[in-house]
Amino acid sequence: MSDNKTKCNKYMRLVFDFNTIQEHEDYDNAYMTIEIAIYKWERQYLGEDYSEEYIVNGLYSILQDEWNGGHLRGKNFLEEAESESDLDYDLIDNIENAYDEMDIHNEMDIQKNKLEDKLDLIFYLHAEDTFKKIIEFHDLDLGYWG
Repeated sequence: MSDNKTKCNKYMRLVFDFNTIQEHEDYDNAYMTIEIAIYKWERQYLGEDYSEEYIVNGLYSILQDEWNGGHLRGKNFLEEAESESDLDYDLIDNIENAYDEMDIHNEMDIQKNKLEDKLDLIFYLHAEDTFKKIIEFHDLDLGYWG
């Protein structure tokens, strides 16, 4: 997401925190968060006698299973925002603007019309960006990604 120059204002911070933090103070995320995914990946793959390719692809597989496996993250977020009275014009406008700023949907010919589908893509790209940074943090070869 940071590569797409998305402004991280208070509205998008709410979106990114929902995707990242398991124990969010106001929102109940029904799906695995980035925080939990990294924790599980590090415990399962790091410190074991696995090839670097296997370790990197382990995190890639988590991304695909959890963020590209048909989970309704966007819908879950919007329902939580609505229940906390946070769903307003400014939040919706910021989500729409973040989606419009992402070049990826143009490059991959991905066009989403529903707000929850746009959020699903934002959540996926946010997780992917974070996971790639974790791969680099652990001095693993991103060339094995995917």
